[in-house]
Amino acid sequence: MVIAIIAILAAMLLPALSAARERARSSSCISNLKNIGLALRMYADSNKGYFPRVNDAGRWPVKLVDGGYLQSAGEGKRGIFGCPSDSSPMYTPTYTGEADATGYGMWRMSGYEDSWNMEQSVRVTFKNGSTNEPTKEDGTTKLTPSDAAIVMDSYNTGQSKSWFHVNRYSDRTGAGEKVHLLHGKNANACMGDGSARGMSENEWKDLGWKECLYTGN
Repeated sequence: MVIAIIAILAAMLLPALSAARERARSSSCISNLKNIGLALRMYADSNKGYFPRVNDAGRWPVKLVDGGYLQSAGEGKRGIFGCPSDSSPMYTPTYTGEADATGYGMWRMSGYEDSWNMEQSVRVTFKNGSTNEPTKEDGTTKLTPSDAAIVMDSYNTGQSKSWFHVNRYSDRTGAGEKVHLLHGKNANACMGDGSARGMSENEWKDLGWKECLYTGN
């Protein structure tokens, strides 16, 4: 009888404990993203207002480490560059977290040379020098820096791993690298103004990410 009661109590408590652990991981994820947001803003202050390119002679996290804005995660560890809830393995376990292809993803609109600027408005400059100012889902309301998710929970559907970039094109469509709704139906992001927060699926859709969401586990 006592064993049966213990088993029932355990079955009742386990979901609550699991939910509490996930809330703690999500809070840690947002803390990571806040630090990344601060590093991006400091990088921009030293580079004429521009964030590091997605991948130009080194992925964006490498630029933050090489510039002294963040510390290296160390070999075989994602550290600050990945969400604690992300259970997918690193792409190259012998790499440092900042050099690996997995982890948080930066918004990639056109190519790896995309460079974001938040000084006057949310604007991305492409390799050919042309620019784009992205909008919300309505197609007309331009994003503000506090609305623009720049680095976020990510998932590469082809690799079944998190990935260093997320695709959302100028027409608000996407590709295999998506925003990962990793925390229940929420995904966390660092915004263009350096802040970080979790957003629900509907919030992401309203900001123009409707075709760019991954809802799997």
